Amino acid sequence: LRAAAARAAGGTLFLDGVARAPAEAQAQLAGLLARRSRRAGRFARVIAGTSRHLRVEAAEGRWSRTAAAALGPPAAALPPLRERREDVPAVLAGALRALGWREARTPDLAGEVRAALIAHHWPLNLRDVEHLAARWVFQGVGPVAGRADLPFDVPIHDGLDCDLPERKRHLVFS
Repeated sequence: LRAAAARAAGGTLFLDGVARAPAEAQAQLAGLLARRSRRAGRFARVIAGTSRHLRVEAAEGRWSRTAAAALGPPAAALPPLRERREDVPAVLAGALRALGWREARTPDLAGEVRAALIAHHWPLNLRDVEHLAARWVFQGVGPVAGRADLPFDVPIHDGLDCDLPERKRHLVFS
């Protein structure tokens, strides 16, 4: 943690899934934040991402009260991507750019692909979208991403509405 904080000096240190940190890392985090508040210098801004409420975790003994207090109250609550599916295409474009997409612009999405991306559940949230972006970079997806560029587990319903239950509709249209 100290090495990561040193590399991020003057910038931002993002701690993803901080609630899963072991007790030793929580103690290091509390110490790092305490030292940062006592002296001036080029310290990193610390942003902690978690799907749990750290103050509740601390109150129930599953997380360090000191580390939770050092991080401070939650600054923003952002719903998971699977609850903001309309954002997936923009998040995918950002992930492609972050991976150093070689083209002047990210691929356009065919209508059926955009619909499939928005309809997909994304159980691993952002990680799923990042994996898809990495796959597209590795495969060298062309200027328009089509059906063949999607992983096999992304259902496409071809815009057909019917009264079939979701599971059967997936089997019919996949």
